[in-house]
Amino acid sequence: MAIGKTEVTVEQALEALREVVATFGPDYVYKQAERGDPYSEAAVECKYVENDGPSCIVGHVAFKLGVPLEQLKKWDYGEDQSITVVGEGVFDPAARSVLAEAQQCQDLGEPWGKALRLAELTLEDFGS
Repeated sequence: MAIGKTEVTVEQALEALREVVATFGPDYVYKQAERGDPYSEAAVECKYVENDGPSCIVGHVAFKLGVPLEQLKKWDYGEDQSITVVGEGVFDPAARSVLAEAQQCQDLGEPWGKALRLAELTLEDFGS
């Protein structure tokens, strides 16, 4: 499912990511109760949707870019919930890589401002 007829580009994804971080603030940390224990061997339990709205950083980005909540809810289930898998057909490969970096940083309990910086660095690496 692409948004419209084309996949979201990395530039569009980063712009939405910047807007999400600006809204929540760079020091915002995704709540422990929402994301589970990042140091356990179990999969991190962050959610794209929580309480009928976007929840994690990538959930907010995807929703901002037009991915419907019903689709985001589907992303919360399945064997692999990484944006690199569930975002196929929605985000181009570079956007999935950049968002995966933000998602991983968030899942380790880091502030969203750091997740944004790492995503931007990933774009630089992706382009080289």
